[in-house]
Amino acid sequence: MSMIKETIYESPDIPEVNDYQLPPEPAVEDIERIHIDVEQAKKRFAGRFITADGVDFTGNDKKKLKGYNTGAYIIEFVGKEYPEAETVEQRFNRLQMEIAELEQDIQNGEEKSEPKMNLTKEHIQILAKQLEKVKFKETAGSHKDVKTVKEGTNASFKPFNNIAADSVVITDFEARLNKLEQSLGVIDLSNPILTSGSVAAAIDDLKTRVDSLNEAKLKSVEERLNNVVALQNQSQSDEFTRKVNELYEKVVQIQNSNDLLESVVLRLRTLAKLHEQAAEFSAKLNELFEMKNQSKEDLQNNKQILHEFQENLQQIVRDLKKDLYSVKTQQS
Repeated sequence: MSMIKETIYESPDIPEVNDYQLPPEPAVEDIERIHIDVEQAKKRFAGRFITADGVDFTGNDKKKLKGYNTGAYIIEFVGKEYPEAETVEQRFNRLQMEIAELEQDIQNGEEKSEPKMNLTKEHIQILAKQLEKVKFKETAGSHKDVKTVKEGTNASFKPFNNIAADSVVITDFEARLNKLEQSLGVIDLSNPILTSGSVAAAIDDLKTRVDSLNEAKLKSVEERLNNVVALQNQSQSDEFTRKVNELYEKVVQIQNSNDLLESVVLRLRTLAKLHEQAAEFSAKLNELFEMKNQSKEDLQNNKQILHEFQENLQQIVRDLKKDLYSVKTQQS
């Protein structure tokens, strides 16, 4: 009988080579924070936006999609070569962006220590005057063209009727002008109008002061003030006279009643004595009523006792008569 041996394959006694190495783990369990420069991040992502609009997560047959979209804001600058005329909103956006770029260029020039630029305080004042001359006229749904006047030109400025300055636009331009002045170092600290508040507030203050200096308004204000003073004096005098009359009437009433005061006091004292005597008489009368009731009760008790005594006496007399009758019968 033949035996079939099982074939055994043995490996040499060599340790297994571990080529895979685990990544080193940090010694602490805290989250590691990466240093981020905020200014560099602002410059890098300036004008960018992130949104989740238009993202499609349906189906697995398509390639993987991100859960967000990115892009950049695009502002078009309309120039003379554009066939259509530039609107007021487009012109405002263009000026706003140009001022922002000018501010950024000035800041970059200061950081890079470039040669001093040929921008002086007069340039800023000219720009401020041009901005002050800008007027807006609001209509039902459209804006008319805005004309600006530049110094040294022959253009004429015709203001519209019922013009209302946009406070938001003025505030925005004021903030940008302040930044430009700070960047250029041309702020006039000696001028309280430019340093104590906004330009709009200063303009309103000046308008109020100019209106108050009008001769017609001064006369009307003076007349109103005189009328108010006269009315106040008249009201005070009338009230004082009324109070004096009331006081005099009260004094006269007191004098008239002073003569009757002694007799009234005597009557009151007599009435008080009468009240005391009446109270004493009432107390004595109550005592008499109590004594009368007690006497009635005693009389009834005496009557009852007398009646009982009479009945007992009659019974005794009857018994005595019976005894006498029995004695007589025995003797006979």
